[in-house]
Amino acid sequence: MKKSINLFVFLSLYPLLLLLSLLPMALLYLLSDGLFTLIYRRIKYRKKVVFENLTHSFPEKSKNEIEQIAIDFYRFFCDFLVENIKSITISKYEINKRIRFLDSKDSDLYAAKNQSVIGVLGHYGNWEWVAQATEIFKPFFLNVIYKELSNAQFDWLMKSTRSMFGSNMIESKQVAQIMYKLRHRLNATIFVADQSPQPENAIWLTFLNQETAVFRGTAIIAQKFNLPIIYTSIQRTKRGYYNVIAKTIVANPKEKTEKEILEIFMHHLEADIKKNPQFWLWTHRRWKHKKPANA
Repeated sequence: MKKSINLFVFLSLYPLLLLLSLLPMALLYLLSDGLFTLIYRRIKYRKKVVFENLTHSFPEKSKNEIEQIAIDFYRFFCDFLVENIKSITISKYEINKRIRFLDSKDSDLYAAKNQSVIGVLGHYGNWEWVAQATEIFKPFFLNVIYKELSNAQFDWLMKSTRSMFGSNMIESKQVAQIMYKLRHRLNATIFVADQSPQPENAIWLTFLNQETAVFRGTAIIAQKFNLPIIYTSIQRTKRGYYNVIAKTIVANPKEKTEKEILEIFMHHLEADIKKNPQFWLWTHRRWKHKKPANA
């Protein structure tokens, strides 16, 4: 029954999403402006979660400052939604025009040595477009780690959209196996590593003034294959345009503990968030788990 309902929802929504994706970005941003009023003012989508997250993350900010960040976030969130509708039919030319690699010195050095790397980033800026922009990662073969969606049809849509220009999608449970098979190929493997894991299997760190559970997977894989870790910073320059800056944050993972690796990553992500907090995914229930007594 559930599968039938999921299929019905997908078949109902997909034609509309497909048609919307054919619109020029200027019209999609008009749609975004209307969505902002609907989502923030009317529906108040996850507004309580957003304000709680912001208040706990920035205790030094006033109520007015928190509200302004929330407004700026919801405006960006609506832009993000329409940008990712556009992803369904966006051209390779347009995605490469909108995502620019500003600094490739580190990646160029690794490519010259035929050294594969791990790229780590958060749910910040338009990470979905970065996963599509395979040209900026050349000559690396781009792997993108993802978690399978419960709705099979939307899982297909996500994978087909992200991989339309050559990204290799790897389900999170198969990372080590697939990376071992690809070990002789020059790879950049991208982890979006700021989700909320189960507390008993996590590394616990202080992040944005809160005890935070962090996935161990990035550190485990980096150490297993001894791959340098590059932090991928996504900076929005204007509506629909992003710069990517990639810097080595851990050159030799086997010389660090898992906790040290994750602390370095979260420190860089936190710095980006504090600089421009409106571009992080505040609707996510990031702190839904509490730190166990034995953690």
